[in-house]
Amino acid sequence: MSTTKIPVLIKKASLVFDKISNQLLTPYDLTNSQFKILMVLMHAPAGSVRQIDIENKFAMTNPTVTGLVQKLEAKDLVKRMPHPEDKRSKVLVLTDRAMGMKEELLALADDLERQMTQNLNHDECEQLAALLLKIL
Repeated sequence: MSTTKIPVLIKKASLVFDKISNQLLTPYDLTNSQFKILMVLMHAPAGSVRQIDIENKFAMTNPTVTGLVQKLEAKDLVKRMPHPEDKRSKVLVLTDRAMGMKEELLALADDLERQMTQNLNHDECEQLAALLLKIL
């Protein structure tokens, strides 16, 4: 077993992830955090994601998510719509522009995962995911 501590390895892996994702996202003028929100919206049924859902999923504060959503709105990728059942709440939906980029961004997400796990076989990827979930 390595003498390197697990938290250090997790942090180093996170830095590698940031470097790769920033390289892939730069042409789209997106940050990692903005991209994560878009991925949630692209995988969820339309009109089902509220801001608080993003906050909970990524353990982010309300002001942080508000700022990210505002930037995505300014880029015409996300819009806030009234919640169909709770008028005090808003849901986040992808704009037509974002929907037009959907396949390309989903492919980019696959490429990012492929680059991060290129030295692992399928079983090792499954094991890593299970262990990370266990840590979380």
